[in-house]
Amino acid sequence: MSSGFVHEQASGATRTAKLGLSLGALAPEHDGPGVRGRVARDAAEEALRVFARGGLGLFHGPEGAERWLDGVGDARLVVHLKSDALGPDHVEGRLGLARERLRKSCGLDLLIDGSRLLAPDGDALWCAAGKLEDWGAEPGMVGIAVEPGGDALGLARRFKPRLMQVSVSLLDQRLIASGALAEIAAMGVEIHLHTQLLRGLLFLPREGLPPAMADAGPQVSRVRRQIAEAGADPLQAALAFALDRPEAQSVIVEAGSGGEVRALMAAAAQPSPRLDWTALALDNPSALDAEARMGRQAA
Repeated sequence: MSSGFVHEQASGATRTAKLGLSLGALAPEHDGPGVRGRVARDAAEEALRVFARGGLGLFHGPEGAERWLDGVGDARLVVHLKSDALGPDHVEGRLGLARERLRKSCGLDLLIDGSRLLAPDGDALWCAAGKLEDWGAEPGMVGIAVEPGGDALGLARRFKPRLMQVSVSLLDQRLIASGALAEIAAMGVEIHLHTQLLRGLLFLPREGLPPAMADAGPQVSRVRRQIAEAGADPLQAALAFALDRPEAQSVIVEAGSGGEVRALMAAAAQPSPRLDWTALALDNPSALDAEARMGRQAA
């Protein structure tokens, strides 16, 4: 398997500038009453402050996450529309509601699940969404979010989006190995890589993993060992792999506290370790898909 990928060493500032923050774990539904809710709110607000102080302003989040951006200055929010009860007649209202909740100085783009677009009314839904790209004084983009293992290239060819969120990581290199990522980039699509990091398989203890993921344990241990032998740690290596992808304009990461944001930003600024990146790919689709499901449940 060959990705044709050659690392080009960029400055720490250039690499860090590609980071975007997922608001999934900070969304309002995690903001309950009582002490636990207050602790969650404080952690979320600190994470956003730390990220914004680093001069970063790209956020991905579910509907309802707009109000979290009130104190972070100018920003760009990519809202992932909930697929339930989303039809061609609903998308304009959902966009309007998101715009009302978002400060005027913030840019707004939309993502629709690729699986939702494959439904019988998917073409009509995409047509309705496309009409909104020139909506209002601050036009945004309408893009597609593709699940790990999904047909990203097929969706790109069929719907020709301007923006796509796809899942690529040090362990999950399927889109690279197939050539799909390079072909999507060649279409002029703005690519946002969503990569599992602190809550991903590379960072989870082998004990207690679900069976589908436990089967990949020996391979993951080998990857960790190779990273250590290169003088790096898993976070540094995983971020370097994603940030150095030439096809990606942004790398979307998840963090639940200011401390985690600081760790991610520090790792992003480190130089890329010398590794045989292709050899680190995990050849276990069931484990990678199970990891993705765990990530969605945690968000």
